[in-house]
Amino acid sequence: MNQNFQFRSYTPGKECHTVGTHINFHDEEAASYAELSFYGDEIHPGITNAIEQKKFLFVPAGITIYEGLNWEQWEDKGVIFVGTMDSPYDEHYLPEEIRQFECSTTLVARALKLKGNGIEKMLNGLVKSDRKSEDDFLSFSSHIRRGQLYHGTSHEAQTYMLQRAIEPFQWLIASQDQFSHESANYCRKNAIVEKIRYKDFKIKVAFIQTDDPQMTTIAKTSQGVSANVVICQNSRGNVYISTSKRPFVNLAYVYRDIAITEMSIKNMKFNPRDPRLLEEGHMVGLDEWHFQKEANRIFNGSISSPEKTPTRIAPNVLMAIVLRSLQYSKKPRALSTAPGFENLKKLVFDEEKKMAS
Repeated sequence: MNQNFQFRSYTPGKECHTVGTHINFHDEEAASYAELSFYGDEIHPGITNAIEQKKFLFVPAGITIYEGLNWEQWEDKGVIFVGTMDSPYDEHYLPEEIRQFECSTTLVARALKLKGNGIEKMLNGLVKSDRKSEDDFLSFSSHIRRGQLYHGTSHEAQTYMLQRAIEPFQWLIASQDQFSHESANYCRKNAIVEKIRYKDFKIKVAFIQTDDPQMTTIAKTSQGVSANVVICQNSRGNVYISTSKRPFVNLAYVYRDIAITEMSIKNMKFNPRDPRLLEEGHMVGLDEWHFQKEANRIFNGSISSPEKTPTRIAPNVLMAIVLRSLQYSKKPRALSTAPGFENLKKLVFDEEKKMAS
């Protein structure tokens, strides 16, 4: 993807009294309207009321000029277009290499600063999976299409169908928004956050104990603690470590040092310079820890593998290992060859005794 590509944008703060899309709209337009109905007033004052009052304008599909005006001129008249007119919320203006990853739902989310959070991922996931199976009777897209065929293309019919299509997405956002708000509050109150230098970047590492599967995502957002590396541990003791996309933080040496610590606890023989300690998968005899190299994630059990034995490494020790591994990333040195490793092993056992007592 072209990193220098400039996405189009509407002018924040301009009043909006009408929202437009194309005749025979798709589910991504309906999902986009749902996003705007919750969060759009911040950049398009009045848009929430326009959607609530069904102030819709339907234009022929595939056009860039309507009644002699382009999207910018319609914006000046208080009309925001979604999914058509080559507007900022229409993926058709994008180059092919970018368009394949975008739709109106993601473009609206980008403008509303929802990109990457739970709500955007949920809506985009639904839209993508639905489009792939749109000929299926159970597909939301096919229900919209059949409804449009049944009701016709008059303004009243299209308005009725669009309102019907928006509502399920609004219900999903309402439930997800409440859940995300509570999760974000929990994250801010309970996350242990350390700021360190990683290569040429200053990053945040967060540790949080939770059974909420969304927490790894929320902790990376501004709603949470804007962490670059998140360590989550559930009530069983299983651990999941993930990173934000930028800057790229390589977890290979973190996995190696965790594996070395775990093997030391088990009195397993190992070579700290064994290249397999940096490879995808898990070490023989240490199948409770798994490293996904491409996804850059470390698992000690997961939702799909809840039976994995929880780590014996105490939370504060685990945090110390992660911080140490990242801070020494320029000249990575195996943890077992570092000064004080025996003291670290002692700390692991001391923490185990504390938790057992």
